[in-house]
Amino acid sequence: MNKRKIVTTDIKSCARCGEDHAGLRFKLLGRPCKEFSHWVLCPKLKEPILMRVSNDLSEGEVMQSGDEWESPASGKWEKIPAQWVGLKVDYNTDCTFSRFLIRVRRQSDEAQTPE
Repeated sequence: MNKRKIVTTDIKSCARCGEDHAGLRFKLLGRPCKEFSHWVLCPKLKEPILMRVSNDLSEGEVMQSGDEWESPASGKWEKIPAQWVGLKVDYNTDCTFSRFLIRVRRQSDEAQTPE
């Protein structure tokens, strides 16, 4: 599957020139890393602006069938257990989820659609 997707967004206070830019089309890096997944050239200086796109669920979002969690033991993403479906993500309570140990994400249709 072609994983090159485009993310269109506005930038306030560009990291390169300091100005605001509207409708920038960020492209997926050929080799994304933990810190950055997408890039676009600053329209003014023609230098790269880097960004990380994440599908991580936010605090309080309800987990759905098909969501995934990052196993702290293996570091791999796995489908959430059935008993987690319907529970709210709580990164602040040690007995449910810990921001430092577990991340939960949703696989969106957009993430699956190549452009």
